[in-house]
Amino acid sequence: MIIRNFLVITTLVSAVFSSNYYTSNYALRLLFEKEVNFTLKLGALVEEYPTLEQDLPRSKTFLENPLITRESFSPEVINNPLNQYLLMWKFSHEWVYMANDMLKVSTKSDYDDTFDIVALSGEIKSSQVSEDDLAKAELSVLRVQEFYYLDPVDVIQGRVQNYSARSALSEEQTKKIVMKAKEYGDKCRVHQWGRAMEHLGMEVPDDARGVIKKPPTEEYCESISCSAGRGDGHCVTKDHYIASYQEACNNNSFKLKRSKKRNPPCFLNAIHPTQLLQPIKTEWISVNPPVYQFHGVFTHQECDEFWATGAAQQSRSTLVQKKTDGLGTTDDSRVGTNSWMRNADSSVVKMFSDRVSYATGVQTDVEVEDWQVASYGIGGHYWFHHDYLPEDSDFMGHLGNRLATFMAYLSDVPLGGATAFPNLKLSFFPAKGSALFWFNTNLNQADLPQTLHGGCPVLLGAKHIGNKWIRYKGQFLTYPCGKTPKSLPTLPASLCTYS
Repeated sequence: MIIRNFLVITTLVSAVFSSNYYTSNYALRLLFEKEVNFTLKLGALVEEYPTLEQDLPRSKTFLENPLITRESFSPEVINNPLNQYLLMWKFSHEWVYMANDMLKVSTKSDYDDTFDIVALSGEIKSSQVSEDDLAKAELSVLRVQEFYYLDPVDVIQGRVQNYSARSALSEEQTKKIVMKAKEYGDKCRVHQWGRAMEHLGMEVPDDARGVIKKPPTEEYCESISCSAGRGDGHCVTKDHYIASYQEACNNNSFKLKRSKKRNPPCFLNAIHPTQLLQPIKTEWISVNPPVYQFHGVFTHQECDEFWATGAAQQSRSTLVQKKTDGLGTTDDSRVGTNSWMRNADSSVVKMFSDRVSYATGVQTDVEVEDWQVASYGIGGHYWFHHDYLPEDSDFMGHLGNRLATFMAYLSDVPLGGATAFPNLKLSFFPAKGSALFWFNTNLNQADLPQTLHGGCPVLLGAKHIGNKWIRYKGQFLTYPCGKTPKSLPTLPASLCTYS
């Protein structure tokens, strides 16, 4: 039997992510494609074997109410965190039940050739989402709900601010999320979600009823951070840093107040032929620490090509340790994936590096780290941290510390996903083709603690970024040692016309 008109999925690639869907936007996209693919294959089987629909009672619901179709396949649908959670649930439960039913049917004598039925069952089984992976997705739903002050009633009904999911959460799914909050001792979320369930006429889990009857105080809930904390779900005291970070992540209406004398806006001169027609616009955001924002650094097509070059090589993001064998460790304070690319890998990678040099004056051919291409999964985030390396880090090597960070935004993000600096009360929301550039150390390699920053949870959309960390050793001509111990770097005067 030939089945036409379905999306082709690369099983080998998707299998790499089978136990970590929740961390990878790329893997989730492949899983959405499988939802379309398997539904079309199931429909073709039912059409070929008329009695199959009767033998597979679930098939009618699958065919009449698919989570996504080819026609509805759009960024708004596949990058909605509730749709992503519903998809993972379906591949953890409903599709697995269907695969088991198919195997039972294949043994019946009613079907002359059951190869296609068995084959589809095997494909479904190989795509199964693990219970641990689903549990992490439940924690991600709690993270975005707490972090962005969403009403649990809206979330259960499938609403993320002004965006709607393909369906509401079921009572069973909602109970699982409530119990996940209870597992991590988050009484505030248990109470919020439990009351929401009561409001919607759902049955509250027995283990959560005690919290409903004796709810935590409002003062207590305002003083802790659980799902929105480091990411592992455990509750911590909401100190100044956490409170400032959460505020910055939610502050998409921030208006920069600058002193024209100390923070002049800056526009890049067309110092290279590629910039003659469209000079890169540069804003000097902060003097201490030095932070710059570039506008129109890359075209949308260039961003898409750059992301596509590294997308298929993505693996779970890790954290740099003080002492490490180079592998790092995984932790839910960083929920995402990344890959690494060198200038020699493709012309678009070399072009990106050259563009960094044009904008900042840094050397990007030698003595720098490779490009890191990063993406985020369900509620993906990177808890606040510093980019400079600890003094005893084996990763320091002979190149010196990370003098500066260049972060290129490869996608627009409709909701959430800002880069926030809690100490500076600054937040930058991704705009495709723009970039941030900041110095992590002064000219004498002394750390600048005020550069504490984080990647806020993605509420809706796909966040892709490219990071280029500039090591000190290769930049001594452009950024020589400072005259004083606290000398701060700035963009070379030759790059800017100040006004």
